[in-house]
Amino acid sequence: MLFQTVMYRMDLKDPEMMALLKEALSKADHDKLMSSKSLSMSSINRMLQQLEIREMMWERIGLPKDLEIPNLTDDYHLYGNLSEVVHGPQGSFVYLSNDASEVETRFWQAVCDKFGKTLDMFDRKKVESGKKVLNAERHPGKK
Repeated sequence: MLFQTVMYRMDLKDPEMMALLKEALSKADHDKLMSSKSLSMSSINRMLQQLEIREMMWERIGLPKDLEIPNLTDDYHLYGNLSEVVHGPQGSFVYLSNDASEVETRFWQAVCDKFGKTLDMFDRKKVESGKKVLNAERHPGKK
């Protein structure tokens, strides 16, 4: 939802935004943006790493201008479960481990507030213990 909103709020007629995008995007991404008016999640993530663009986009979509974006560069975030959730969010909750960094917690809380979702914190240690119990019940005698 967030990256779709960023894409929707890009004003390709704004000279300031276009100058920033030209500087931040690769030639291939810039050409794709100009021809098809779209960017991949990875490209939007890279673009939002640029402070000036991020501040401009956050202001346009109603997020705090000083909101840092956490590291979303691993395969899990860009191509796995999070990608599926971002491209087609169905639920009302975002789940985040209670050992997440302050940057991650603040970011996801702000995004949840903006899009009417609830941020639910979970205890990673309890989840791991629960997985072991469920696995033992499903496969008795296996260790």
